[in-house]
Amino acid sequence: MRVIVSNASDEEQQGLIAATSGAVRIELLDPDHAPRLLFSGHVDRRGTSDAEFRFPDGIAGSFPVRFTAETELAPSSP
Repeated sequence: MRVIVSNASDEEQQGLIAATSGAVRIELLDPDHAPRLLFSGHVDRRGTSDAEFRFPDGIAGSFPVRFTAETELAPSSP
């Protein structure tokens, strides 16, 4: 999965601004367990990260996934 981190708050006025450094996390939210980390990594100079991960064994059904980015654009933004 390719993750692209950008600032879209002023998209119409300024255009998208890509993060040039920072980190992303992807977590599986299972109501029967604590959040499970699927991926953690850094973004490149274009604000992208190639997130490779596998879902845990025994998982069946639909579960939410949480993406978190911490960059110079907005530290600790879910």
